[in-house]
Amino acid sequence: MSPSYMDAKRGELFALMRQEGPPTWFYTFSPNDTQWRHLLNAILHLRDEAMPSDEQLAELLNGSEENNQLIADLLRSDPVS
Repeated sequence: MSPSYMDAKRGELFALMRQEGPPTWFYTFSPNDTQWRHLLNAILHLRDEAMPSDEQLAELLNGSEENNQLIADLLRSDPVS
Protein backbone atom coordinates (compact mmCIF):
# COMPACT_ATOMS: atom_id res chain seq x y z
CA MET A 1 0.00 0.00 0.00
CA SER A 2 1.49 3.21 -1.16
CA PRO A 3 1.37 6.47 0.79
CA SER A 4 -0.84 8.06 -1.86
CA TYR A 5 -3.34 5.17 -1.56
CA MET A 6 -3.45 5.56 2.22
CA ASP A 7 -3.91 9.34 1.87
CA ALA A 8 -6.86 8.77 -0.48
CA LYS A 9 -8.46 6.29 1.93
CA ARG A 10 -7.89 8.64 4.88
CA GLY A 11 -9.56 11.43 2.89
CA GLU A 12 -12.55 9.15 2.16
CA LEU A 13 -12.81 8.26 5.84
CA PHE A 14 -12.69 11.90 6.96
CA ALA A 15 -15.29 12.87 4.33
CA LEU A 16 -17.56 10.10 5.58
CA MET A 17 -17.10 11.30 9.18
CA ARG A 18 -17.95 14.90 8.16
CA GLN A 19 -21.06 13.65 6.37
CA GLU A 20 -22.32 11.08 8.92
CA GLY A 21 -20.72 12.21 12.17
CA PRO A 22 -18.21 10.44 14.37
CA PRO A 23 -18.33 6.65 14.57
CA THR A 24 -20.09 5.10 17.53
CA TRP A 25 -20.07 1.66 19.10
CA PHE A 26 -23.23 -0.23 19.90
CA TYR A 27 -23.27 -3.25 22.19
CA THR A 28 -26.15 -5.55 22.97
CA PHE A 29 -26.01 -7.58 26.15
CA SER A 30 -28.32 -10.50 26.60
CA PRO A 31 -28.76 -12.16 29.98
CA ASN A 32 -29.14 -15.89 30.38
CA ASP A 33 -32.62 -15.31 31.73
CA THR A 34 -33.57 -19.00 31.66
CA GLN A 35 -30.95 -19.68 34.35
CA TRP A 36 -31.31 -16.48 36.36
CA ARG A 37 -32.59 -17.66 39.74
CA HIS A 38 -33.32 -14.21 41.17
CA LEU A 39 -35.37 -13.21 38.12
CA LEU A 40 -37.43 -16.40 38.17
CA ASN A 41 -37.95 -16.04 41.92
CA ALA A 42 -39.11 -12.41 41.49
CA ILE A 43 -41.56 -13.30 38.69
CA LEU A 44 -42.99 -16.19 40.68
CA HIS A 45 -43.38 -13.89 43.68
CA LEU A 46 -45.08 -11.15 41.63
CA ARG A 47 -47.29 -13.45 39.60
CA ASP A 48 -48.27 -16.15 42.10
CA GLU A 49 -47.25 -14.52 45.39
CA ALA A 50 -45.11 -17.61 45.92
CA MET A 51 -41.67 -17.76 47.49
CA PRO A 52 -40.03 -20.90 46.12
CA SER A 53 -37.18 -22.38 48.12
CA ASP A 54 -33.71 -22.80 46.69
CA GLU A 55 -34.41 -26.51 46.27
CA GLN A 56 -37.59 -25.79 44.28
CA LEU A 57 -35.72 -23.36 42.03
CA ALA A 58 -32.90 -25.88 41.55
CA GLU A 59 -35.48 -28.50 40.55
CA LEU A 60 -37.07 -26.04 38.12
CA LEU A 61 -33.66 -25.27 36.60
CA ASN A 62 -32.63 -28.92 36.15
CA GLY A 63 -32.81 -28.62 32.36
CA SER A 64 -35.59 -31.05 31.53
CA GLU A 65 -37.68 -30.22 28.47
CA GLU A 66 -40.84 -29.84 30.56
CA ASN A 67 -39.14 -27.43 32.96
CA ASN A 68 -37.63 -25.46 30.08
CA GLN A 69 -41.14 -24.96 28.73
CA LEU A 70 -42.36 -23.87 32.18
CA ILE A 71 -39.52 -21.35 32.45
CA ALA A 72 -40.24 -20.01 28.93
CA ASP A 73 -43.94 -19.62 29.80
CA LEU A 74 -43.03 -17.93 33.07
CA LEU A 75 -40.73 -15.44 31.30
CA ARG A 76 -43.34 -14.74 28.61
CA SER A 77 -45.96 -14.06 31.29
CA ASP A 78 -43.96 -11.06 32.58
CA PRO A 79 -41.91 -9.45 29.78
CA VAL A 80 -41.26 -6.28 31.76
CA SER A 81 -39.32 -7.97 34.57
